[in-house]
Parts: sequence; C-alpha cells; structure tokens
Amino acid sequence: MKDILLHVADDRRVEERAKIAIRLAQKFDAHITALFTIPQAQVPAYVMGYVPVEVTQRIEKEAEERGRQAQAVFEERCRKEGVAAEWRMARGMPGNAVTLHGRYADMTVLAQPDESESDLPAEILELPHDVVMEVGGPVLCVPYAGRFDSMGKTVMIGWNGTREAVRAVRDAMPFLQQAEKVYVFSVNAEGGHHYPGADLATHLARHNVRAEASSTVARDIEVGDAILAALSDNSCDMLVMGAYGHSRMREWAFGGVTRKIFNEMTVPVLMSH
Repeated sequence: MKDILLHVADDRRVEERAKIAIRLAQKFDAHITALFTIPQAQVPAYVMGYVPVEVTQRIEKEAEERGRQAQAVFEERCRKEGVAAEWRMARGMPGNAVTLHGRYADMTVLAQPDESESDLPAEILELPHDVVMEVGGPVLCVPYAGRFDSMGKTVMIGWNGTREAVRAVRDAMPFLQQAEKVYVFSVNAEGGHHYPGADLATHLARHNVRAEASSTVARDIEVGDAILAALSDNSCDMLVMGAYGHSRMREWAFGGVTRKIFNEMTVPVLMSH
C-alpha cells in the first residue's frame, strides 16, 4: 500500500476523507495523489441554447478556483504531517477521471454520497459504484456521517467465497496484518458440513493474521442488514467485502448486498470487484 488516490470534490466530507488518507499514508509510508474533479457545468437541456458560453465557463472557473484553495489547504496539511503528496485537477465526468487515475494507485479513497442532498447529480450518486466496477483495484468508501479515528483496528470480512470476496481479502491484506482483531463473517453460507470461513481463517493465519470465523442464518432479513448488525455487535471500524457478485443491473432492479452497504454503511468499507 504505497500509492493512494484521494478523490477531492466540493462536499462537506472532504476533510474527513483527507484525514483518513493522511493517516493511511503515515501508517504504510505511502504517497497520496489528491484528485480534484471539475465536472462540466450542469445546464438543463431546455435552456442549453439560451445560455451563453461565458456563463458555463465562469461556473467552471469558479470550481477551478475552489480547487486551488483546497489544494493550498491540503498541501499545507500534508507538509505538517510529513506525508508525500501531489495535487491533480481533472475536468469532465468524475467517474471517468477517478477510474483513470485510480488504475495507477494501490487504493482509491472516495465518499459515500449523501442521497439526502437533492441537488447531487447522478454521476456523483453513482461514483462509488462506477469506480469499484472499473478501476481494477480496491476502493475505500468513507461514510457521509461519523468520525473514524480508529479505522482498521477491528476489521470484519464479509465472506461468501466468491471471486470478488477473494479479491477483496487479498487487496485488504495490509490492513488485516495490522489490525488488532479480524472477524470473518458469513451469512446463509452453503457448504454442507464445511464451516463457513474456517478455511479463510486458516489461510489468514499463514499471513500472520489471527481471525475469528462465524456465520449466521438470516432468512427473515436481508444479508446486508445482517452484515450491518454484525458490524455493530462486534464494534468493528472497517468492513472488507467483494462488490457486485451478481450483475450490477440485477442489484439495481432487485436490490443486493453491494448496493445495500453502499447506501447504508456505518464504517469505511473496502470493496473490490
């Protein structure tokens, strides 16, 4: 974990994300690349032909100025914390920019959108989903509410034995090896006499990770709700899980664990696809 991409935008949680990225850089002796995205000016289609180009250019220039102000604050903070960092700006669709730059990092840190903010554009609401599907590496999504000063001390792995879950565990190994407690948690696992998570706990032990494996049967509630409850019951401060074991369209239409966790997460979540 030597190269961290931090997504920076005009939102109220950017400071909390920056704190987490800086702590991780200190923990792993890593470099941070902060990416400030400037979306194209949003103009309703029905007035597109009546809005002068100067207006959209002014909107984008104002966003660029906010980016320069944020850059000064970020770089000063990294200097004080002794963290190596750089600042980049990108125009256009945030999902495309974050995915492109994230492919050259070990991990991407971004925000859970607050859906209560009615003015958020669709590309921001879908940003975590778009990036985790396309970036090719782990995405650490930070909830829009709460403080997470102890993130990574007590980690839970949402384990279902899928390829995506395997990828997430491998991507999260630097965190697991430094955690004080690790839980392997399975819901409605199918394996006959095989104890869910036991083989994973054995595998983790060979990587000097002591993990406790447990499982539950939750027929009356959603799997996502069972995971959220287990996080609370075990006082976990981080969740590791695979993303979109089913198709994204199926989860969008019928619901699914990935979308449930993205929408209702209570702790930072490291997801891999």
